[in-house]
Amino acid sequence: MESTKIPTEQDVLDKVTVRLILEHEKEQWNAFIEKEHYLHNPTLVGEQLRYVAEVGGRWLALLSWSGAAYHIAGRDRWIGWSDMQRRNRLHFVVSNSRFLLRTGRGEYPNLASRILRLSLARLDGDWCERYGHGLLLAETFVDIEAYAGTCYKASNWIELGRTKGFERAGTDYYEPHARPKRLFIRPLHRKARELLSAPELPDAWGAQERCFHPGCTVKTPQLRSIFGQFNAVPDPRAVRGRRYPIGCLLSIAACAVLAGAQGYEAIADYASHLTQPQRRALRCWKRRNGAYDAPCATTFWELFNAIDPDRLDQVVCTVLKELQGERPAAIAVDGKTVRSTRPDAEHDNKLNLFAALAHEQAIVQNQIAIDDKSNEIPALADLLEPLELDGTVVTADALNTQRESARHIVQDKGAHYVFTVKDNQPGLRQRIEQRLSGRTFSLSPPHR
Repeated sequence: MESTKIPTEQDVLDKVTVRLILEHEKEQWNAFIEKEHYLHNPTLVGEQLRYVAEVGGRWLALLSWSGAAYHIAGRDRWIGWSDMQRRNRLHFVVSNSRFLLRTGRGEYPNLASRILRLSLARLDGDWCERYGHGLLLAETFVDIEAYAGTCYKASNWIELGRTKGFERAGTDYYEPHARPKRLFIRPLHRKARELLSAPELPDAWGAQERCFHPGCTVKTPQLRSIFGQFNAVPDPRAVRGRRYPIGCLLSIAACAVLAGAQGYEAIADYASHLTQPQRRALRCWKRRNGAYDAPCATTFWELFNAIDPDRLDQVVCTVLKELQGERPAAIAVDGKTVRSTRPDAEHDNKLNLFAALAHEQAIVQNQIAIDDKSNEIPALADLLEPLELDGTVVTADALNTQRESARHIVQDKGAHYVFTVKDNQPGLRQRIEQRLSGRTFSLSPPHR
């Protein structure tokens, strides 16, 4: 006589398996999603894999992994990558785009997290076999109105907050859908964050990195304008053999760095994707057949190793602010020791720069050389002196949390400040903790 015993949760957890669907099962998989999933939409974007979780041939759950969202503010801030890095490494991020549990709600409380774990255990291998590259990070979105995301929390996913409630409605724009979701991520590699934001990837991952070129988005009239400013910089190269004016090379380098290029090879690669009209506007070398060449990496290297850095710095800051457009809402001030600078023979010091950087665009507004880190405090006024800061928020680390710095920013520059307080100022920290205990506040600029 056939047993009618209802399986316990432990029976199901012990027997459940997760596998890729077969080609002839896709229609059935899509039908279940269309009928039972709250989105009622089985369409997936980009690279994709569909899985089924089953016990004894019964489909208990359906889930899919597909291409990650192009731009999610919370995820991108957590990673800390540039726009260029995001374009070239987004395929290392995968989205758990569908998850349909076909059991009764609360019937098997731990089943969803078990299925997630089983799916993740084989995901990277399946993805490599299908698409030829590995995965570093997973993301998913949980509808606030319908679910609590319990299974993701139980599976050690990290919640990064809520989305803003927009969805892609075309190639270049988004529309509000009035249903913000909770964003969860899960690293699939112990160094996922470090790799995704690394200046250069190790060979194993670098071989899988893509190379997308957004092209030069600066309009031709603006290219001519910045060419004129850069061309006024004294050219240290010998007159004989110059193929490219200094304004041409500096304009290309500025646009390339603004687009995320790092290093001479990346700048030259950016130059190679300039259109013929753009090359003409920048006065690139013209061949006899009428085509305009793009400068190579060696050309940029020779120029930047001979140019006057102080004069270049002044022009670069001016041009980058022009390319930036509107004045930034917030800037950060900080000091850094420049990498790969040669020690001074007498003082054995490396080059220290104190810079003001726009938050959103990551564009330097101004920078000055200082002797060492401690000299940031008296140099703040000099750094901010040429900048229009009325209504701007200035952020700084604990070193610059000083009364005089705060006074200068508010009274002399008409700006606001957000300073960091650490244990080096225990009295101030204690007073702040007492006043802010149990309170929440907005990071929007305050009204004066």
